[in-house]
Amino acid sequence: MGAKTFGLLGGSARNPLERALARRRAPLPKAHFLHVSKAGGGSVKVALALGPSRRYQILTHDHTVSLADIPVGEGVFFFLRDPIARFVSGFNWRLQQTPTKPPSARKEAQLAAFAIFPTPDSLGIALADEGDPFHDEALAAMASIGHVRNHYSEWLVSEDYLLSRNDDLLFIGMQEELSDDFEILKAILRLPNEARLPPPDHPRSHRNSAHLDTPLSPIAREAVRVWYAEDYRLLEVCRRLRARWVQAPDSHLDLLD
Repeated sequence: MGAKTFGLLGGSARNPLERALARRRAPLPKAHFLHVSKAGGGSVKVALALGPSRRYQILTHDHTVSLADIPVGEGVFFFLRDPIARFVSGFNWRLQQTPTKPPSARKEAQLAAFAIFPTPDSLGIALADEGDPFHDEALAAMASIGHVRNHYSEWLVSEDYLLSRNDDLLFIGMQEELSDDFEILKAILRLPNEARLPPPDHPRSHRNSAHLDTPLSPIAREAVRVWYAEDYRLLEVCRRLRARWVQAPDSHLDLLD
């Protein structure tokens, strides 16, 4: 699965002293970090790499690994984000990327989408109205723009499957509460003090430029909300599950960075 590991590994033993030492070096239980794109995962990975966990062998994964890829019985944690905010962030992140090599067919479709829709709001408005002359192009854009085309089911599979893995869930964080939630995660994983989130300008934080257009009109916002209806259902399940770690109500502010 191409995972990076942060933790302690064990060894073998031949006599009582070695066995005692081996128990101290015994392999730690595994904790997998699912990297849901545009939900703060880049910053979390930077922090996790700053020091080993004293409780788990942490394995971080790329965007292609889902909950179904993690063996049952092994711990999992991840961060999510309001889908509308994630749509805007994903759109603008891809918009500001400059191709460094000849684009693939998918990248060509993405570039074509940006030629028609210069802002996330323009895409949302065309998506909302089937009579809009660019409605078909909006549907194609939603299926071709990186991050925008992805749904939470690609990582969490389904509501039923997520609930079936309830015992494996170590933590569910929210990008909107990233700083506070990481402190909770830090305690769960027993990370050292050095494990801290990077500053906003860190290259792996993948923050969008401040000058990019982020507001959505009510029409565009509703169209995007309908498009990601399944994502909102999964998000609601995750909000209920995370109540075991976070009792205070989540902020519903859209952080469109």
